[in-house]
Amino acid sequence: MSFDLDAIRKKIERLSGRGTKSNIQMWKADLGIYKIRVLPGKNLKEGVPFCELDFYYLNDKPVLAPAQFGKPDPVAELIKQLYRSGTPEDKAFAKTLRPNTRTYVPIVVRGEEDKGVLIWSCNKNVNLRLLGFLVEEDEDIANFMDPVNGLDLKVEIKASGKKFNDRPVNDIIVDPGRKSSPLHQDPAVAKKLLDSVPDPAEMWQLKSYEEIKQLLEDHISGGASPVIECNDEQPQKLTVDALDKLVDESSVQEQDNKSQKKPRKAPTKPTQEAIDDIDSALDALTK
Repeated sequence: MSFDLDAIRKKIERLSGRGTKSNIQMWKADLGIYKIRVLPGKNLKEGVPFCELDFYYLNDKPVLAPAQFGKPDPVAELIKQLYRSGTPEDKAFAKTLRPNTRTYVPIVVRGEEDKGVLIWSCNKNVNLRLLGFLVEEDEDIANFMDPVNGLDLKVEIKASGKKFNDRPVNDIIVDPGRKSSPLHQDPAVAKKLLDSVPDPAEMWQLKSYEEIKQLLEDHISGGASPVIECNDEQPQKLTVDALDKLVDESSVQEQDNKSQKKPRKAPTKPTQEAIDDIDSALDALTK
């Protein structure tokens, strides 16, 4: 039996935190309409069509969750302890610590094939849209990733009028094309593109147990900015009084208001859409 030793060495470096900065190119699209071709990913979990990575958000920073790789994880340990305590306050706090999943999709942008395979960091809504294509009754749509008879996708990115931290938040609309086509007219070029699909997990270094534990302690002690989910799915900062009120309302204990103790103050969990700019932290985390 033969193994890809280079791939094994890279994985060892990544899991041990010794990996080097990745040269994977991310797709950073401006407002407009694009045609893209989605390629099959590599090194995927069984039954998952795209690379999915779990991140904790500690002090507003994405941290790769060690538990997904079967490694000791101080955040996962704390979450279990909080749930086992059985108190509504601890369970509510545990929910704020649970990881968010980010999806990474390899693509080729039509008209920019010279850039090779790019990685599209997708939010929850886009991921659900792509997964929906795979279960379509229309076989042409369900096979949109086929390199020979697949479909290009139309991606429209337009301003939503919303902002997060003074940055505009865009709407992303994804629709399948109507006519099948090959990934590339030249089979040799198509093979080269497929062979060059990167493993997005290589973009991230796994921090040590002690490093994550320290970030967790800082997060619990109040280093993170409190946020709350709202109707437009963008987080808004809370005042201390508003946070107290929010946590008090989440308690289901039937006690006299005068004798009731205030539960632990903690930031609520960011929504998936609120972390669309996760890749802006890549340089800092992969050095």
